[in-house]
Amino acid sequence: MNAFIGFSEGRQSFKYEGFVLAGTLFIAKTIESISQRQWYFGTRRIGLQMRSSLVAAIYQKQLKLSNEAKHVHTAGEIMNYMAVDGYRIGELHFWFHQTWTTVLQLIFALGILFHAIRWATLSALAVIIITVLFNSPLAKLQHKFQTELM
Repeated sequence: MNAFIGFSEGRQSFKYEGFVLAGTLFIAKTIESISQRQWYFGTRRIGLQMRSSLVAAIYQKQLKLSNEAKHVHTAGEIMNYMAVDGYRIGELHFWFHQTWTTVLQLIFALGILFHAIRWATLSALAVIIITVLFNSPLAKLQHKFQTELM
């Protein structure tokens, strides 16, 4: 980041520094994108395996239900277990890791920003906090509507 700031201010170390910086950034972001997509693919695959295992277990249990138990648990309830609950269990793995990696990325980004521009980082942190505070009521409202819809 300091190299980009220095280059944009006109301080060049060598003739083609801008091209080297742009090429390095392109390569770094390409590697990041590929590795992130592989991580997404892996977590989604594991989630799909968890979901299909749960659906198979529920289906096997449903086949063993007695007639009396079939009156207590309707076909719609069993399908709801298989569809909604199976989906939520399958997504748990992805969202659990997404939560802690997002926090880690935010800490790294703020650390790099602090190293580059020192105390002006506090303004960026303030914008992040304000954005989160404004999004919280909207997220709660969306969750309420989603719950009502279900």
